[in-house]
This record gives sequence, C-alpha cells and structure tokens, in this order.
Amino acid sequence: MKQFSEHDYKDIIFGLKKLRSVHASDTLKQQVRTAFIPSLPLMNYSPLLSMGRLVFSTLLVVLLSGTGVVVASQKSQPGDALYPIKKVAEKIQLSLTRNPTAKTLLHINNAEKRIEELQKTIQKENREEIKNVTTDYESQVKDALREIKKVQEDKKDVSNEVNQHLENQTQNLQDIQKIAPTASVVDVQKAIETSKTREENRLEDSPKPSVPLLEQ
Repeated sequence: MKQFSEHDYKDIIFGLKKLRSVHASDTLKQQVRTAFIPSLPLMNYSPLLSMGRLVFSTLLVVLLSGTGVVVASQKSQPGDALYPIKKVAEKIQLSLTRNPTAKTLLHINNAEKRIEELQKTIQKENREEIKNVTTDYESQVKDALREIKKVQEDKKDVSNEVNQHLENQTQNLQDIQKIAPTASVVDVQKAIETSKTREENRLEDSPKPSVPLLEQ
C-alpha cells in the first residue's frame, strides 16, 4: 500500500489552509457528527487516518459541504487558487479506495486529468508548472501499474482497459510535445516514456509462439 510522503502531507496542509474560508451548513455538520463520525475506523491503516478521527472528519465535513468549492476545484488548472484543493481531494479519494481495480482506474483517471491540464498549461509556457504536471502524470501511471498487480478478478480485462488508456495518452502526449516550449520538451518526453511502459510489458508478457519440434 502506498504510504503518504512528506510532500503529500504538505499538499494536504496547504489545501486545508485554502479551505479555511469554506463553511459547511449546521445541518450537514450535525448529520456528519451523528451518522458518520461514529463509524470511522479506529485502525491506523493509512497515515492520513492516523491523524485522528477528529481531523479527518472535519476535513470530510468541508469536502461534503454544499458550497460547491470541491466541485468547482475539479475544473481548476495549475496555478489557480482552487488547484491545491483538487489535488487534496484526489489524494483523499485514493486513500479511501480499497479495491485494487477501482484504485488502478482511479490513478489512470487522474493521469487523464494531468494530460488535460498539460494541454492548457503548455500554452502558458510556464516550465515549472509543466514539469509539475508531467511529474504527477508519471507518478499516477506508475502507481496504477503497481496497483494492478494486486487485481485478482478480471485482471486481463482491467489490463486491457489500462493499456488502451495508456496508448491514447501516448498519442496525446506526442501531440502536446510538438507544441511544447523547447525547455519543456524533455519533461514531456519523460511522460511519453512512462505512458509506454505498460505497452512494452504487455509485449513482454505475451506468450511466444511455440516452435514445432523437428521430426527425428
């Protein structure tokens, strides 16, 4: 299971600071206190939950609020005020997803988001933002490939779906690279190489045709 890194914690803390101005309704707070908080697990199966039920439930109150901030953050782009909230929501969703298939596809979906962001970020020619997006793309793909090894049921179907997504992402990244600033070409190339990883593994895993034995 992936452990939260120091960078992950910094992202979460930064996102929480952004959420200070968000207020959940009194009705929602009461619903969460009476129906949800008592059911929160006590075991420390992830660093996030080990922060304590109170902190975690407070965060959920904000995320589940009817203000629309989290929903609005899904359309944010690198550099936007709501973008850190978008990333924090992704991390929390991943930490709460236990099914390997669902978690694999969630990582792939996040990778898709990074490509969409890259298509817009590339136009601003901000090398730092481009590098951050491509780095996170690589991380999402690598995590998906690690998670898929835990899949037990319908693994072939899940692998085929992941492969198809990665093939499409490779093409999209190659198109993006054509218009990328010179200084960012190498960052996009690294993302392309990562997107091809599963394709190469698939070829390696394919059964080799048997060679008939020569008759004596």
